[in-house]
Amino acid sequence: MPWFGILLYFHLLAVAAAFFFTAYVHWSLERVWEVRTTADALAALRLTARASTGLLWTSLALIATGAWLTQTAFAWTTPWIDLSLLGLIALAALAAIARARCTHLTAARDPFLRAVAALLPLLTLGVTLIMILKPAALAGAIILMAAAGGALLLSRRRAPVRDRTLSPGP
Repeated sequence: MPWFGILLYFHLLAVAAAFFFTAYVHWSLERVWEVRTTADALAALRLTARASTGLLWTSLALIATGAWLTQTAFAWTTPWIDLSLLGLIALAALAAIARARCTHLTAARDPFLRAVAALLPLLTLGVTLIMILKPAALAGAIILMAAAGGALLLSRRRAPVRDRTLSPGP
């Protein structure tokens, strides 16, 4: 039966969608910190909320298809599967938190969202690398920690503007 191949296709399609949505969340959050008016900031926050919703659903699709593939062809005790699942759960949680925090204008000054903007793409890359390499537990944990450490460094590169007051618009 070709079900395994079909589900693997949908799993890989969800991986591509995860890259799209993480890039979109990152771009829209960067846009939030570049705007000059309140209306532009709210528009960028709405884009971030929509992209975060897409990422949340994509993460759930990855978890569902990955669980089916694991049940069919792999074992739940395999370290790379456990680490990938952990990374996908973190990705879904961060997407949900980003969506919730983007409902207020104060998100334009939220340092946590700066870290999320850096962490989402790196976490997606890390989980994908784990799925490709299928490393042992320690190596997989190092990959996830490197993604978190890289995000911390990137989030510090340029802090959100705190003293700028958004103008009401033209």
